[in-house]
Amino acid sequence: MASYDLNVDVSCEILSRTDLKTMKKCRVLSRECNTLTYEPDFMQFHIKRTNTLCGYLIQSLSFSRLYSTFISDDEPGINDRKLSFDFLPADYVEILAVVETGLMFCKSQHPESQHYICKPTTRQWELMPSPNPPYPATQYPAEKIAMIVLQSNNLWFKIVWLSHNFKSYDHTSKFLQCKIFDSNIWAWKQSNDLELSYYEVFESNDAISIHGGLHWITRTGKTYRILTFHQDKESWGSIQVPDSCNSDYCDSIHLTKYEGKLAITSKRRSAELLEVWTMEYYKQKCWNKRYNIDLEGHKEEIGYYKIVSFYNAETLVMLNDCRAIFYNFKKEQITRFIKLGTKHNYPTLVSFVQGDYKPIQLKRNTHVRVAYVLCVCAFVLLFF
Repeated sequence: MASYDLNVDVSCEILSRTDLKTMKKCRVLSRECNTLTYEPDFMQFHIKRTNTLCGYLIQSLSFSRLYSTFISDDEPGINDRKLSFDFLPADYVEILAVVETGLMFCKSQHPESQHYICKPTTRQWELMPSPNPPYPATQYPAEKIAMIVLQSNNLWFKIVWLSHNFKSYDHTSKFLQCKIFDSNIWAWKQSNDLELSYYEVFESNDAISIHGGLHWITRTGKTYRILTFHQDKESWGSIQVPDSCNSDYCDSIHLTKYEGKLAITSKRRSAELLEVWTMEYYKQKCWNKRYNIDLEGHKEEIGYYKIVSFYNAETLVMLNDCRAIFYNFKKEQITRFIKLGTKHNYPTLVSFVQGDYKPIQLKRNTHVRVAYVLCVCAFVLLFF
């Protein structure tokens, strides 16, 4: 037992001094190594020793104006860090999608609608082509927008833009037009429409990026499912939720991540009890019930709440009444309330960010993109 404790201490000392990219790669070495990097003490050590930004970017709508703020559960004084967008060539921007590393897809409102990819921690940005919808964006806004990073060293990312296609509606189905931005070619391309049942709706604005794909929770009546976008084939699929999530005693469910695994929190209808399910083996699509979180004793303090995500292995984050609530469910106590201010009554985007301050190349050089296109053309000519 003593040797095991020593090994954990040594691993903590080593990993807490590595940069963020290396630390995340080490998570696949073993189950113990993965678990260690989500422990609260380890996360605090890593943030201090590597100057890492870790917390939540929240964008809210108030009186037809969007406001953004950044909050964290770091030690007092550190959580005053802010993500500013004043380096962008626009007075007012809307955040459309965020990836965990801090890369963001934004749109300016004035003087004209322009789209940017940016990294606020390093104040870098690149102008992007607009998706050019076939109808005015103000008339038929995008249904969902999400971004996924496929490669970080030589940055490669994709953006999925879903928008209504009312011309294809009928009494049983509806279709969402799908456009995909590929940073390798620095252009948008049209993909196949996504078909949903007529009464199927998205339960949240944010997608969960994991295992090389994007995931949303959708609901048809009282039945839930996980809608998935597979980036490699640029195709759509679905995953069944645990049976108890579609039972009568389930009030609502929320899709998130826990210790790097796809996770679901399910709230019971008649009690302040949350069930936490994790998908231990993604390929087998097997769900495992991990925890029951009882919030009954904190009902008056919390009131009506919205689940955000798990900050670490012990902390669940919720939003309520212009406050962010950090709740340690293993110790059954609220560790922190953070006031968001009166401008954050209606959050439109809440994203977990764990980023660094190292500059990156947002846009590949032209010769790299040309080489990529030539390779694709050669492959097509060779095999077809």
